[in-house]
Amino acid sequence: MNVQKIARRLLRATGWDFEGPVPAVPKCVAIAVPHTSNWDGVLMLALAASAGIDMAFMIKDDWLRGPMGPLSGGSAPSASTARAPTTWCRR
Repeated sequence: MNVQKIARRLLRATGWDFEGPVPAVPKCVAIAVPHTSNWDGVLMLALAASAGIDMAFMIKDDWLRGPMGPLSGGSAPSASTARAPTTWCRR
C-alpha cells in the first residue's frame, strides 16, 4: 500500500478529508493549529500526503531530540527554536 492511500485512510479514520482540487500555486504556507494535542502536525502531514503535495515543514527543535529525531525519517523537518528566533527566517 502506498503512502497516499495510508494517509487517506488515517484522515478518514479521524473524520477528516481533502476536498476540492489542490491549489495551483508554486508555494504556499499552511499552518496546523490549534495545538490542543500533537495530532495537528500528524494530520497536516497526512493531508499533504493524501493530496500528493510535496511539503517541507518546521517543528520545534525539542521534537527532534531523543527517539523522535530518527523517527522523522525522510521528512527532514526544519527545526525552530526560541533561543535563536531569527535564524530560521533568514533561510
